[in-house]
Amino acid sequence: MGRALIADGGAPRQCGWLVDRYGFPWQVFPSFVLGLLGDPMRGPRMMTALMGMEKLDLAALKA
Repeated sequence: MGRALIADGGAPRQCGWLVDRYGFPWQVFPSFVLGLLGDPMRGPRMMTALMGMEKLDLAALKA
């Protein structure tokens, strides 16, 4: 879905946000992210990594 949203003039943004060709913002992220946010050890580390990403690196988020 993310690739379709940035096709024809859209653009990726920080933290999984995208702007489509019409200027509408979308946030796209995998469902496992919600589960990790509740983990007191992995959640903060995952959020730090997520904030620095435009294109989400799923392997890095799961690490």
